[in-house]
Order: sequence, then structure tokens, then C-alpha cells
Amino acid sequence: MKTAIILISEAGLDAAKLLHGELPESEVFTPRNEEGCTHIESISSFTTENFNRYDAFVFIGAMGICVRSIAPCLKNKYTDPAIVCV
Repeated sequence: MKTAIILISEAGLDAAKLLHGELPESEVFTPRNEEGCTHIESISSFTTENFNRYDAFVFIGAMGICVRSIAPCLKNKYTDPAIVCV
């Protein structure tokens, strides 16, 4: 399952690395400069541009950021990727 792990703050870095190790087809994205993570300019922009390229998104951070990022992209439960907020 191709998974995008979205790291919102440094506090979630250990959780992101753990999930990345357990999910073979995952990549960690963050607007921060963190070693081992792919830098993105904006969480919302990344989510909008890549929403249909992943089978799942795991947001590590506040639920509000997750909801605001995915809201414009949602179509229906049958075609949208899985979303998890940790």
C-alpha cells in the first residue's frame, strides 16, 4: 500500500520513523527540514496535488490540520485514499 506519512511537527518524528519502518511503500513528508524526510512547501498543497497518488495518508499532528488539508479533495468513501490522524 503506497502511503504518504505527513509529519507536522518535530514532536512526531519518532512516530513517523517507526511507521515508515513498518510500512514498506511509505515516504515521510514534512514542511520542516528533517533528516530522512522529503521536504514539501505546504501540507495543503502537497495533499491536493498528490491525493489520488497514494492509497493512504497518515497525518502525525493536529486533527484540524489534517481535516483542512483533505477537505477540498474528498469525493467519496469508495475512491478516496484511507486517512489516519495520529
